[in-house]
Amino acid sequence: GFRFFTSLLEKWGIVDTTYKTEKWDFTHAKKLVLYCNGASCGQSVRGVRGLLAAGYPSDKIKYYRGGMRMWEFWGLTTIIPGEEY
Repeated sequence: GFRFFTSLLEKWGIVDTTYKTEKWDFTHAKKLVLYCNGASCGQSVRGVRGLLAAGYPSDKIKYYRGGMRMWEFWGLTTIIPGEEY
């Protein structure tokens, strides 16, 4: 059926398979931005490693190393959801 036709097009290189793995199809993957509470936190790093291990496209992952603490330290804009400005 349809899956056979699609796999044939992929095999011939007519359909782009750049973001496909054997298990997952990341064709419509969103860009992700991961950050922690601070530079000493490792949760985002573990998250990035897990995503990469699953085959998530590295060009769709952005990581802000300093976390919210450095963001605020540099005086960059932050908002609190629900508060009016």
